[in-house]
Amino acid sequence: MHITRYGRGIKKAAIIITAVTGFIVAFSIPFYTKSMLDTKVGYYSISINGVTVGAANSVNDVNEALANARKKLSAQYSSDVYMNPDIEIVEETRAIANRSSVDELSDDIYSYLFDNVLEVERNFDYTLKVDDYTVTLSSLEEVEDVLNQIVEQYDTLSQYKVTIASSEKIDSGYVVNLEKKSESNQSSDIVAAAIGGDGTTVNEATDVTNGGITAIEFKENVSIIAVPEGIEATASVEDALSQLTEEKTVNESYIVAEAEDLEFIASKYGVTVDDLVKLNPLINANTILVEGDIITVPAKETILTVVTTKQLSFQQDYDVSPEYTDDDSLSKYNNVVTSEGTTGQRYTEANIVYYNNTEMTRSYVTVGMYVTTEATPASISVGTLSSSSFTRPLATSVGTYKSGLFDDGSLNGVIWSVDSGTDVLAANDGTVTKARWYSDYGYVVEIKHSDGTITRYGYLSELSVSEGDTVTKGSVIAKTGNSGAASDNELLFEIWKSGVSLNPLDYVNKN
Repeated sequence: MHITRYGRGIKKAAIIITAVTGFIVAFSIPFYTKSMLDTKVGYYSISINGVTVGAANSVNDVNEALANARKKLSAQYSSDVYMNPDIEIVEETRAIANRSSVDELSDDIYSYLFDNVLEVERNFDYTLKVDDYTVTLSSLEEVEDVLNQIVEQYDTLSQYKVTIASSEKIDSGYVVNLEKKSESNQSSDIVAAAIGGDGTTVNEATDVTNGGITAIEFKENVSIIAVPEGIEATASVEDALSQLTEEKTVNESYIVAEAEDLEFIASKYGVTVDDLVKLNPLINANTILVEGDIITVPAKETILTVVTTKQLSFQQDYDVSPEYTDDDSLSKYNNVVTSEGTTGQRYTEANIVYYNNTEMTRSYVTVGMYVTTEATPASISVGTLSSSSFTRPLATSVGTYKSGLFDDGSLNGVIWSVDSGTDVLAANDGTVTKARWYSDYGYVVEIKHSDGTITRYGYLSELSVSEGDTVTKGSVIAKTGNSGAASDNELLFEIWKSGVSLNPLDYVNKN
């Protein structure tokens, strides 16, 4: 069969097209395949303690899965669950990726945490911190039991309970709260103590109607820290209770308030008048105290202190504050009653603050107070003469006694108001150890005496002595002024011994 010229042309074109197509395909396939291999998948994996647990499409999916796994674990335990794993979420780009749904990844994370990370409450002990004091118990229930037993000693109406809650601010820590019960037992009565304050001395308290505790708290900072089991020695509930409530006697200074006497103060601290006399050599059982006197008392301290505020209403006998008159013919603490007052009677209400069982403050509610018999004040002559070898640092006719208290409540010395430029006298023989500007004292003179005491004279305007000088009692050592922290023209006078401040009015005359 013969092939025409046209047919031969068609055949030739087909051959050429086939060849060109094959050439194109031969060169195109490698480039296309390489492009396909270079296409990578973006996703996020999660590793726990260095072990890859799974992956998901987005970081939000991973975080949601992690949160669901933690929630699932926590829901299975009535107590707290402790987990502190090293978790890392990393963006990945790989050609082949095994990615899970949120639910699938959550199950994988849950399984890993359960098998490798989970620690439950039984693996921890609990350290109770009271300020800087610590005691460790085996469970939160034991800690709560100890604290509730302490509170119950003072919450006689069972109005409050201790609760423990996790603290977001403290790692593995808890805070302690005192919460009022929804239904408090009001059947018991608290009899108002027959003691006074704020201008009255209560001689008798009867017909008590009790409003119960209005507030309760711990005086110290109280918190709880979870510690791995066995790290700290644990105490039993009984031992911890004993440690926290053991009473220790600490002598401290007490400022006598108006209308308080030795019998009242002794009753307040649970001791006898003789006990107070032994601690205060300058007084005896018949001493009449006046407002502002400073005596030593034996205070009871515990590691943990319960502060309660009670609101009490009662009928009481009461005395008003005496009227005091300085008597320059009487020695210090030899005060004399020149006229007896009379006792009144009233119905009243008071808010009383206790540290454990010791009354600290009493605030009477005057609104609605019903007085049936008015009280009248006694008159007392207050001795101002000192029997010591020291002399007043001002001439007896100069200056007016101003105060024994500073603005911050400290009791280091006394102040006399006096014209600037008045002579300041050495209270006793001695050697000048300071004669210069000295902080808030302004210009100051300090003298050391043979018995080890130190007298200090502050707020001066001029100095008449130099450091190292020997001075005699009554000699002029400076001029008064208003330097340093003085609020007016005045003289600050202090007496110190062995680093402890003494009451200057026990050594020098007030007027």
